[in-house]
Amino acid sequence: MKLIKLVFILISFLFLDPLFGQDNSRSQNTYWNTVLLSKKLNNRFSASNLNIYSIRASTNKKWFNYHDFSVAYKLDRFWSVSMGIAISSYKLSSGGNKNFVTQTAMISRSFRLGKIGLLTRVIAQNNNPKFSRYQQRFQLVIRSYYRKGNLPLKIKPYMQTALYYYLNGKERTYYDDNFQAIGKKSPDGIHRIRFKAGFMLNPIRNLNPLKVGMYIARNVEFNLPWGNELNFPRNSSGTRISLPFNNYNLIGLQVNYSL
Repeated sequence: MKLIKLVFILISFLFLDPLFGQDNSRSQNTYWNTVLLSKKLNNRFSASNLNIYSIRASTNKKWFNYHDFSVAYKLDRFWSVSMGIAISSYKLSSGGNKNFVTQTAMISRSFRLGKIGLLTRVIAQNNNPKFSRYQQRFQLVIRSYYRKGNLPLKIKPYMQTALYYYLNGKERTYYDDNFQAIGKKSPDGIHRIRFKAGFMLNPIRNLNPLKVGMYIARNVEFNLPWGNELNFPRNSSGTRISLPFNNYNLIGLQVNYSL
């Protein structure tokens, strides 16, 4: 009963309306299917292949595909670094697809707090070509999870929060309070937070390399007092909005397999 109550609270929290800024968002709920293949090469090195296929809930059509190939190096019991390259394809509203190549570098630090594990990550990404909001993106990720395997099906619930900093996006014209142009700028700044909760489990007792799971998440964009804004008016009446907040919910299925 306590577990059911906790899941209900998490779902209610994740799907609350955004609390930051005016609500001119373009909300697009999505479904994600995630497959992660990993291989331990030796005591220090490992390789992984992450694949994500996303569908818009409103149209039941593809939103994007994402394919990442990474190599990680374990510095010691708690620290690790990794580098990777990803190819993604996004469906355009006007039709057709647009492809991106992303280079990623990450440093991770893990902690053990009894039965709870804590993982912190700092991630830097560079995208070619650039997205409208950024070319470089930086993430601070904090993930807590149940690390013991003593629950039924070795289920391991987790919660995760990620904070995003945008840099070097496409320049837009900004205006003062009298709607006089003050120049073109990139919308640099801390602009996104993502809350995520889910679980992983072993569905087959004698097949430990296989894990499956499910997760839900809430993605919220916002403006802070410093940095350049998203979601700002393009005309004096405020009827046209530049870079509207991209807020959405997602639900996903995940399959992990260690080769």
